[in-house]
Amino acid sequence: AYPLVRQGACLFVGQPPDEVGNFDAMRQGRQLEAALCSYAWLEEDHVLTEVLFPGARAIFSAAPDAVLGDGAEGCAEDPLPAGDDGSGYEAAGYVLQEDFEMPSGKYERCRLWRGEHEPVPPASYVEVKKTTHLKGQAGTFKLLKFWLQAALMGCGSVVVATTDGSPDGNTVCQTEQHSLEDLAKTLEASRVWGSLTRMLRHVLDETAQAQGQWTLRVQKARGPRAPV
Repeated sequence: AYPLVRQGACLFVGQPPDEVGNFDAMRQGRQLEAALCSYAWLEEDHVLTEVLFPGARAIFSAAPDAVLGDGAEGCAEDPLPAGDDGSGYEAAGYVLQEDFEMPSGKYERCRLWRGEHEPVPPASYVEVKKTTHLKGQAGTFKLLKFWLQAALMGCGSVVVATTDGSPDGNTVCQTEQHSLEDLAKTLEASRVWGSLTRMLRHVLDETAQAQGQWTLRVQKARGPRAPV
């Protein structure tokens, strides 16, 4: 369920409560990114993103995974333990600006790091994914989901790591990079954009009936072409 607030012609969308605080207990995501990307242990950059639809404009904070690199710029072999961000941010050229107590259910202190870095074009960012395989219809559907997520964030490509054939079923055996331009040519990109436009238009029309708080519940069956 997504919390919504309608104010005039604008609709503000919040995060579902069940997505707050999710984390990868095995840190597999950071492990994989560290092998492929530069400074992958740092928190993702948040990029103010605008997507234009017919009759509507969506503005949101996107968080692409990282900038593709050779993985040699000081990447740790093991993920940084919780709370030990100092060595990682210092290695990336950040200076600790503020450090103060912030008791909460998750954290005891708040550290604000500051660094001067030249911005990179959105196309330099990549979305890193890990899956079992990309075979058949299931693989095509996975690529469609990966493409959409990267396209909404303005990334230039998707890097997919597959584990098929590994002894434990979890170790990466192969990685492949797909540009968004190439994916859009082979996937049903226009159909997806059309579906997003219709869903957004429906939500805007429904919430136009009253100002204030709304709740959006999204239900979808598994698999491609399933109704939403």
